[in-house]
Amino acid sequence: DGLKLIGIETGFLLRERTITPVNLVPSLIAAMGSGRVESIADLRRRFVEDTGPGVAEKSYCDRLDDAAFAPMMRRVFDHLSGSLVATALRFLPGSPFARFKRVLLLADRGYPSWEYLAKLRDSGGSTWLGWPADLRWLWED
Repeated sequence: DGLKLIGIETGFLLRERTITPVNLVPSLIAAMGSGRVESIADLRRRFVEDTGPGVAEKSYCDRLDDAAFAPMMRRVFDHLSGSLVATALRFLPGSPFARFKRVLLLADRGYPSWEYLAKLRDSGGSTWLGWPADLRWLWED
């Protein structure tokens, strides 16, 4: 399991305990995603709902206070966001847009300048699609 491996690599999982990355991370994500977390006690309540009773408040707080907890969560975030970004930045192979190398989305005359984009458009090899006044797309073949 990926979460278990991340826990081992970061030093968070030294031995099998009640609170492991496999049950802690999904519980934290679900709790934070609910929008109803105001304290660590709320996180622990969600953990107990997900895994069952048997986790003392001190044990839960000690695991969150572990020096390896932050590096583990960083690795989890990097892994999850990397998966999402890679999917979002590529068109599916069968998609009619798969022939494009890059898509630049620019809002409200931000950097790069319109002059730069005009030069890029006029240099060939790009398709310019105009959208509403404050939004422009540039597709590079």
